[in-house]
Amino acid sequence: MTKEEYLFHRNKNNIGDIAYQYYNEGFQADKHKQFLDPESFFMSINMWGNMGIYLPSVLSYYDCKFEIMRIDNKTGQTIRYL
Repeated sequence: MTKEEYLFHRNKNNIGDIAYQYYNEGFQADKHKQFLDPESFFMSINMWGNMGIYLPSVLSYYDCKFEIMRIDNKTGQTIRYL
C-alpha cells in the first residue's frame, strides 16, 4: 500500500480496506494454510473477536510507516489525515 492509497482509505474511513490490505501484504504462503478473500477474512477476524485489537495496531503501523499527521477541529474530532 502506498501513502496515497492509505490516506485515501483513512480519510474515507475505509478501515476494513486498510486491514485487509495489511493482511494481504503480510500473507506468507509457507506459514498460512490459505489466502482468504475479503469476506472470509472479516468473518474469521470477527469470529475470533480480535477486531478491537487488530485494527488499532494496523492503523498505528501505517501511521508510523507513512508519518501521518491527524488534523482535528476545536472539539477534538478528526477532520483529515495528512
